[in-house]
Amino acid sequence: MQDLAPVRKLALMALMKRHHGKTDLDRAEYLGVRGAGRDLLQEVVLGVRRNIFLIDAILQQHLPARRDATHAVTLNVLRMGVHDLVFRERVPAAIVVSECVDLCGGHRKARGFVNAILRRVAESITRIDLEAGVIPLDRRTIETAPLRGAVLSMDVLPDFATQPAEHLSRRFTLTPWFVAELLKMLPLEAAAAARAASTRSRPAFRPRVGGPTLLELADELRAAGCAEVAIHAPVVAARAPGALRDLKPLVERRCSVQDATAAEAAPFLNAAAGERILDLCAAPGGKSLHLAELLADRGTIVACHRAGRSGAQLLQNIAASGFQCVQAHDLGADGMRMPEGLFDAVLVDAPCSNSGVLAKRVDARFRLDAENIGELARIQQTLLRRGAERVRPGGRLVYSTCSVLPQENEAVIKAFLAETPEFTLDAEFTRHPQRTGRDGGYAARLVRKS
Repeated sequence: MQDLAPVRKLALMALMKRHHGKTDLDRAEYLGVRGAGRDLLQEVVLGVRRNIFLIDAILQQHLPARRDATHAVTLNVLRMGVHDLVFRERVPAAIVVSECVDLCGGHRKARGFVNAILRRVAESITRIDLEAGVIPLDRRTIETAPLRGAVLSMDVLPDFATQPAEHLSRRFTLTPWFVAELLKMLPLEAAAAARAASTRSRPAFRPRVGGPTLLELADELRAAGCAEVAIHAPVVAARAPGALRDLKPLVERRCSVQDATAAEAAPFLNAAAGERILDLCAAPGGKSLHLAELLADRGTIVACHRAGRSGAQLLQNIAASGFQCVQAHDLGADGMRMPEGLFDAVLVDAPCSNSGVLAKRVDARFRLDAENIGELARIQQTLLRRGAERVRPGGRLVYSTCSVLPQENEAVIKAFLAETPEFTLDAEFTRHPQRTGRDGGYAARLVRKS
């Protein structure tokens, strides 16, 4: 078993940065740790954040005073301890308690406090097997791993029958607003959708156009040492044995790292060799380079970006790809410097709430509320209108997000079509993670009348 002590120190540093609002853990610096330690660190830190409402509810049953009276460092040490005691069954409780106590350094009072609380939590847990496909919705049972659960000695969850939104919000660490939307959108699937949003994700690999089939790529990933390999068309999900950049199929350019819904956006544009294509929100370039593969490097792809880290990454990725048909275009500081001329097809992969990829974008769950979604919808409508201005008569316009919320998807398209009658809806789809076992999102293809 790998030594957890150094990982806990780094995990505490990352959680304290997040506690003070200094980092987004989905893009945190701690992910720069290499080797097996990186995966373990990510599992601990993102595991705490993915389950923090539930972890705090468990702690509240054992703390002698209000949680907000506990020092921030001590609180985050306790959160890590509860996470490992509940969700990391293979780690002995004595090791978890000892290493968390050590994180308190020479603070004798804090050491005794952490030791007492975590021992109480450990004693309150009974391990059980779970039936496949069953989501426990009682007040004490928690799913901790596939087919495994923990029964706590005290009620930590609201009654699902009378408080379904509150129950799912606490169990799966989702904002009450988002859970209410799930219950409204998918009343019979809300629990499954909430569970899918809080399941640990795996990297996804898209076969290169003209390269291996999904079955062949799955075999290549297994041969490279990947675990938990599963096909979720049009990608293969797998857990790599080390750094992704060293994975043989990636080094040999047999595949690209790209989520399933993102991998569907470029083909949905129906681009043909020789066409002029605009990717309005291109950074960091995954969809532009996918289009270049589909066009066999014949045509023109204008990949728009704004100055900053993502723009720099786009330029780097274009240079490394070797494609000649992709041209980067800087939209300027205000984002208003559009490229000239009309295009055969325009892709608007709009910034969104990430509600369809919460398993991967763990910290995004805390930003899901009516105000943020309303602001995003306004931005999305503006980008869609600007993209539409560059579509030639008879051309195509694809709008896509990695959200499952209608406010960012169907409602945006409906409002656009109401004010822009020269466009018609040709096709659309929504992917729900609880139905597909992969990430979620939306895409709509519009056609400008000739």
